[in-house]
Amino acid sequence: AIGLRTRIDSLQRAITFLGYNQVKNIVFQHMVDKGLASGKGELGEHLDLLRFWMHSHAVSICAEYLLRDVIGKPQQIGVITTAALLHDIGWVVFDRYDSQCAQALYSRLSGEESEPEPMKVEQELFGFNHLIAGSLLAEHWEIPATVCEMIELHHCSAFGLDTDVGREVALGACVVAKAEQLSARMGFS
Repeated sequence: AIGLRTRIDSLQRAITFLGYNQVKNIVFQHMVDKGLASGKGELGEHLDLLRFWMHSHAVSICAEYLLRDVIGKPQQIGVITTAALLHDIGWVVFDRYDSQCAQALYSRLSGEESEPEPMKVEQELFGFNHLIAGSLLAEHWEIPATVCEMIELHHCSAFGLDTDVGREVALGACVVAKAEQLSARMGFS
């Protein structure tokens, strides 16, 4: 509408021009549309993508609430809510990496007996977990490094954080971890 003089040809430029929340909403809408159009979606034969993205969006909304209304750091909303939206993106890697192992993983995690340590099951079946897979995928997509680190550390409430983690990443990882707990309480686990 305003006749841009330069082409928006990178994620950084899109985020700069549109803002994190707008880019996040565009990505979310695209993924939900894909998930709705094809049942479980093209990315996951065994993963319910609609539920997956509803969970991710709920975590992002809870993270925004925590930052704006509880912690009082609205200037951090864009980066951290993006990390919250993408925090579990490593799950979609499992189907692509090894469909049979993915089926075994989802069967074990959705079975009658709950797994006390689901990431140990991921590690056992794949040799890596969704934290590493998600961080590497985000890095491959050229997502900013702080977001990649937050994705990798979003289970910090269970595993803690190393002392060399920067303040911004530590805050983001902790907010995403708490937002994930809040979204689970609301029924979006």
